[in-house]
Amino acid sequence: ARKATRLLTTQILEAVEAKARQRSVAEVVQMSNIRSSLDLHGLVDASTTYEEFMTLRQRLDAVDLRNFEDKIRLRRNLLQPLGVLHTPTFYMSNEDPNILEHIVALESYVVKPTHMTESEHVAVVH
Repeated sequence: ARKATRLLTTQILEAVEAKARQRSVAEVVQMSNIRSSLDLHGLVDASTTYEEFMTLRQRLDAVDLRNFEDKIRLRRNLLQPLGVLHTPTFYMSNEDPNILEHIVALESYVVKPTHMTESEHVAVVH
């Protein structure tokens, strides 16, 4: 537990000390625009429940949505190009589920399915 706490503390300090990426006005405007294929604003209002929103979202048939459903695509296609830091990754793959060789030397880690499990089937190993 001490090693995991030290690792987490180190990661927090690194994130705090990391230089903020300066963005142009054009980049900020581009990031604030909702992709038309994901735009639900005409379908939701203040009375929309979370369940209703999730149902609407899951019915979207957009290639863009795959970037949000799949943790690997989210990191590679959205976060990394924008320079957004994310939790450290020891291994990620949509093709090869054989993770043992990548985690055998680790004392603690989290294993998560890549997509569509609604936060289920997550293993925390200490």
